[in-house]
Amino acid sequence: MPQSLDGLSKGQKIKVIKGFIDFDHDKIEAGRILTFNEYSYFPYDGGYTFSI
Repeated sequence: MPQSLDGLSKGQKIKVIKGFIDFDHDKIEAGRILTFNEYSYFPYDGGYTFSI
């Protein structure tokens, strides 16, 4: 398991362990498998955006 965001690689599979509601109000349920593509940091919002 990566200890930082820099440890993620394109194509890596990520399993959601705790469900959440994303910025677009989509429900992401625990157990869902996502494929990582890239991420960006937005200092104005103080958060990260992941492309999956």
